[in-house]
Amino acid sequence: MTSLDHHHASSVLEAPSHPAAMTLSADDPDAQKRLCIAGLMDRHPETFAAPTSAPTWTEFVERQCVPQDHELATLNLAIGRLVQVMRVAQSSIPDVGDLPSLLQRAQQEGVGDLEPDAAVESLASPDAAPEDVQVMARAMSLYKTCVANGAAQGDEITNAIDAGFALVPVTSAFMQSLVDTAKEVTLIDIRHALGLNA
Repeated sequence: MTSLDHHHASSVLEAPSHPAAMTLSADDPDAQKRLCIAGLMDRHPETFAAPTSAPTWTEFVERQCVPQDHELATLNLAIGRLVQVMRVAQSSIPDVGDLPSLLQRAQQEGVGDLEPDAAVESLASPDAAPEDVQVMARAMSLYKTCVANGAAQGDEITNAIDAGFALVPVTSAFMQSLVDTAKEVTLIDIRHALGLNA
C-alpha cells in the first residue's frame, strides 16, 4: 500500500506546486509524513545537515520552502535511508498471497463486486501500475467489509506492519530512530486508508 519507490518518497518533502495545497493540514497524510521525516532530520544533525532556507527541517516543511541543491541532497539522503528500512521491513511482513485470486474468491462467495477504495487510490504513487493500484484498492475494500461484518478485527494490517518493523536489525540509536520514523510514515498511510484519522 505505501509506495516504497524512491521517486515517490522524495516527493514527500517537496513543496506543493498548487497554491491551494500550501497549508499543512493535520488531515493530510503527505503533510504528516513531511513533518515526521523533518523531525527525524532535526534529531540527527550529525547525519542530516540543517537547511539554509530555514533554521530547522521542521520549519523548512512548515514554511513550504523549495529545496536548494545542497538541501535536496540532504533530503534525498534521509529519504534513501528510510526507503531502505521500509524495504527490509516489507520483506519481513508475511505475504498476503495472491490478491487477485483472493478477490475473485470473495466475489464467488457472494461478497459482490467491490468498488476500489478511494483512500488507497489517493495514496498511490503516480508511476504505480494502474492494475496494481486497483487490486490494492479493492483488497482494502474487502478488508473494510470484513471488519464491518466482524470477520476481521481491524488491527491485522497494523499488527503485520509492527511485526515487519520489529524484525529490522537495530544497531544504534540512529538506526532505531530511522526504524521508528519509517514505521510511522508507513502507518500514516495505513491510518488514512482505514479512515482512522478522522
